[in-house]
Amino acid sequence: EYLTKPVDRDHLAAILNRYLPHGEEVILVVEDDESVRSVLRRAFEKDGRRVIEAENGRVALERLDKSLPDLVLLDLMKPEMDGFEFLDALRERPEMRSVPVVVLTAMDLSDADRQRLTGGVERILHKDGLGPEAAVAEVRRLIDAAGEHDA
Repeated sequence: EYLTKPVDRDHLAAILNRYLPHGEEVILVVEDDESVRSVLRRAFEKDGRRVIEAENGRVALERLDKSLPDLVLLDLMKPEMDGFEFLDALRERPEMRSVPVVVLTAMDLSDADRQRLTGGVERILHKDGLGPEAAVAEVRRLIDAAGEHDA
C-alpha cells in the first residue's frame, strides 16, 4: 500500500491508526533531520502519544533495548545505518517482528528497494512535497482511524 504526493493528511492518519493500539502509544521516530523529529515529537505528544527519537538506525536499536514502541516511523536515508539495514536488524528481534513500520522517505525507490521492503513495512510515504506538519497530520489520521476501526 502506497501514498502518492501530495499526501492527503486524512489518508495518512487513517493508515497509521490501523496499526496502533489505543492508549498511550509509543512511536519510535527514526529520522536524521532534527527539525523533522522535533515537529513529529511535538505533534504526537500533543495527541497523548509518547515519542522515542533516534537520529539513525544504530541509535534506534539502542533505544529499543530500553523501550519497545507500538509503531516505528522510519526514514530510509540516514547516516551510520540506513533504513534497510535497520529493518534487517529490527526483524531479527522476536519482540519487534509484529511492530508495524511506516517508512517516510525522500528516496525514489527502485523496484529492488520496494521488494526489499515488502513484508517488512506497513506503509511507504514519500517526503517530496510533504512537509513535517502534513506527515504528522497523516499519521494522526491513521491512528484515529484505527481506533474507530477497532471500536
